[in-house]
Amino acid sequence: MKKEVRVEVRPLTIVLPIERIMKEAIRMVLESIYDLEFPDISHFRSGRGCHSGLRRIKEKWGTSRWFLEFDIRKCFHTIDRH
Repeated sequence: MKKEVRVEVRPLTIVLPIERIMKEAIRMVLESIYDLEFPDISHFRSGRGCHSGLRRIKEKWGTSRWFLEFDIRKCFHTIDRH
């Protein structure tokens, strides 16, 4: 019995340089406003990420048995860019 492999194809999107510049400018402004409001345990901000979160877990609880991972990439391809 052959196992069927399903491959999802996403449409190719070409981002204009001006869109990247605007996106980065908006990110910088919002980050400067809201970064101080995030709690210290938030690892989804500048200079932090999965590795800093895992270090914090290891420091606080030692060894962990369960980790949850979420894939939210498909949430963003439906945003109306107009």
